[in-house]
Amino acid sequence: MKVIGIIAEYNPFHNGHAYLIRRAREISGADAVVAVMSGDFVQRGLPAVFDKYTRTAMALAGGCDLVLELPTAAAASSAQRFAEGSVAILNGIGVVDELWFGSESGDMDFFRLLAPVLTDEPEEYRNLLKRQLACGGSFPRAREEALAGYFADRESTEKCEKIREFLEQPNNILGLEYCIALRKTGSAVVPRTLKRHGSDYHDCSFKIGGRFHSAAAIRSRIFSGDGLDPLADSVPSEVFGILENACTSSVPLREDDFSEMLLYQLLREGLESQSLSRYLDVTEDLAGRIQNHIGVCQRFSEFAELLSAKNMPRAQVNRALLHILLNIRKEDLHRAIHPEYVHLLGFSEKGREILREIKTGGGERLCPVAKISSLPPELTRTDVFASNLYESVRAVRSGKKFLHEFSRQVMR
Repeated sequence: MKVIGIIAEYNPFHNGHAYLIRRAREISGADAVVAVMSGDFVQRGLPAVFDKYTRTAMALAGGCDLVLELPTAAAASSAQRFAEGSVAILNGIGVVDELWFGSESGDMDFFRLLAPVLTDEPEEYRNLLKRQLACGGSFPRAREEALAGYFADRESTEKCEKIREFLEQPNNILGLEYCIALRKTGSAVVPRTLKRHGSDYHDCSFKIGGRFHSAAAIRSRIFSGDGLDPLADSVPSEVFGILENACTSSVPLREDDFSEMLLYQLLREGLESQSLSRYLDVTEDLAGRIQNHIGVCQRFSEFAELLSAKNMPRAQVNRALLHILLNIRKEDLHRAIHPEYVHLLGFSEKGREILREIKTGGGERLCPVAKISSLPPELTRTDVFASNLYESVRAVRSGKKFLHEFSRQVMR
């Protein structure tokens, strides 16, 4: 059985996601699709619009056969860590032949050119990167400049400009991190890409009747309160009913729904720089800025914007604040990108066959676990707490019963 992997957030699932699954199946001749999906918090350091079980139901309805959860510390982290954690799961289950991802590029040429340099880090590149970082800019910008400098004497001026353009596109960057993670681990999984279909990643505009809107535009429409009917053109018909039910039986969440909890956690820490810097992605500089501005911490979004700086973009601040909120410390990252278990969120009938293949493969494969309550608490602490915190806010906002993570059922 040929199996392909997809790494996603499905926040929420839309036509672009369905297009990638459909075309990847057609081109690869795959029998089944495994999705590694973020849980209740996503890579931009924010809560997902709907909980992971709702989004798993969408993924299964949209063409996935097996949905596995990416640990929170990796899911709500940098592109590098997000990729490392996801690739570790795809490698670990031992049945995936290819990793498919959408990109602005649409072909593998630049991925093949850049990934070896970023994996092996030759001395010339390392020196260029150090010089760029010393200028005080963000790491992504420093890496872009260092790569352009490295290839300046190796490629034409035109190609160097194309490298710059390539590195300014978010899906290209994430796809590049997948390729690096695969290369670093000596993975047998082959990376493949399709050109991203529809609106740009950051495009929040919503055009009535459009079929390919970004997830950001769809979330904006959901939060607007202007009705869901126009979304019927933007998501597969099988998914639209799930989305409607999620909005009527519960509520979509955003970061400001967690503002009071964040403030409580910051106050509980006593606002000591040394205490705050224990958390993942909280630098000494950011800890100091949090101390200096805590008096205006009323809304998560406004506080994150205030703390943003040239060398620390908004998404990075979001992630740092989220790690404080969720009690994710630096030592938790290792377990997230070197997982000792993988949480099974849902499967189809074909997914059941994949599970059997994983279990019969033997060796040191990561076998998906449905009941994480059976695992040692130290393995599951971070992810269970994150899910229960998300669920507690959802329950309060919607007036519905709180469902503990241990009581949740695998989606089928």
